[in-house]
Amino acid sequence: MPISVQEYELLEFFGVEPQLVDHDIPWTYNDATYHLEMPDVATTFTVSPSYGDVTLVIRRGAEEIVHFSARQVDDIRLVADANYEALQIDLGKNGQVTVRIRPTFELRQRWSAPIR
Repeated sequence: MPISVQEYELLEFFGVEPQLVDHDIPWTYNDATYHLEMPDVATTFTVSPSYGDVTLVIRRGAEEIVHFSARQVDDIRLVADANYEALQIDLGKNGQVTVRIRPTFELRQRWSAPIR
């Protein structure tokens, strides 16, 4: 499932060039990995734009503290206002993962399901 976020938006959001699996294939049909090292945390975000597959790994030092992987997400997009910019991964009507990098790192996950 194609996603809304564009290559240039992820480049601006992460502030790093992606590592592409195949340099001869356009970004939309490739696998792109963005690796960002910050003082207390390292973030690795991999996306397959045409499939909507995504992996998010967050490490503190050598310790992996978050590993999130989803296939065929509903959408990936940037949400922003004057004071806030975040990457939002929509998992359908029941879920969402939001990552903010600056000015501080923040990770939010929302998941809901009816109780029967």
